[in-house]
Amino acid sequence: MSEHGIFMEDEDFGADDLDLDSPEAIHMLQQSRWQRLLFEYEHQQQRKEEKDLAGDSSASDGLGPLAHGIWRTEERIRAILMRDDRDFGAVPDELHGKLWMLASGAQMEMRKNKGQYQQLLAAELESTEATRQIDVDLHRTVAEEDKEFWTEEKSRMMRRVLVAYSYYNPGLGYCQGLNYIVARSLQHLGEEEAFYLLVAIVRLAPDDYYTTMVRGIAFVVSSARRFSILLFTNYCAMQLGLAIDQHVFADLVRLQYSEISEHLSELGGSGMELSLACTEWFLTLFASPCEREVTFQIWDSIFLQGDEVNMYKYVVLLKSRVYL
Repeated sequence: MSEHGIFMEDEDFGADDLDLDSPEAIHMLQQSRWQRLLFEYEHQQQRKEEKDLAGDSSASDGLGPLAHGIWRTEERIRAILMRDDRDFGAVPDELHGKLWMLASGAQMEMRKNKGQYQQLLAAELESTEATRQIDVDLHRTVAEEDKEFWTEEKSRMMRRVLVAYSYYNPGLGYCQGLNYIVARSLQHLGEEEAFYLLVAIVRLAPDDYYTTMVRGIAFVVSSARRFSILLFTNYCAMQLGLAIDQHVFADLVRLQYSEISEHLSELGGSGMELSLACTEWFLTLFASPCEREVTFQIWDSIFLQGDEVNMYKYVVLLKSRVYL
């Protein structure tokens, strides 16, 4: 047991009893390591919350042994995610949600606000512009590959999460794009957890990243070297924060993979297509139109690694999709 966590880095309970030539045994050991690492991370966050409640803000201010312990744990997770770590492997399916909740701060937010979600659900007394748009989008959100995991109860859960959020943040209400985020999060989270993850995601975005305007916006989407125009009505308006991300993304593509930019020019593009191609990715946090596993891998790292590292991942993702 570590001084400010749970387990020492070199502890491997039961490792000597496993046949490490067996893929199943290796998976079990990696899963165990992830479970203990995230358990330690959660324990550290709980201790930080206890200190805050006791009037000791040192950990929240980044001071003292506990703050250093949290930083070390987050650095360890970042390092594992950034390289092919044989000791840990990829995040196990059943632990994606736990990692998102801890890394985003959603877990702590949910603990601090017990009963809030139920109160927000009880606030829905009549139809609003937000609830009407949510109902329109509800059954056209789920991707084809996700339908085997989807049920009518999950649709009802998604509606409740989105409606609750529209009351939680009446300034935004509902914005298309949020539905895709919630649909994907519900594959690894419970209903209330999905709500607080959505709260964390919107809060972490720049203030003007999401907004609603009754207008149509055309997106150019690249798939297998074919470009098609998709019209999304009442979509989130492109604001300054999103525009900055678009231009940074386009510049990185031009620098790293100039052949993609040249290909667009050869097709008669005006130069805007590259920025527009990533708009749906950014607004849905890669929940659409990306494959499920791509979304989950990006979400595993997006809350801890920062925009700079993740932007390079997005560029690689575009290259892989253009050259399918």
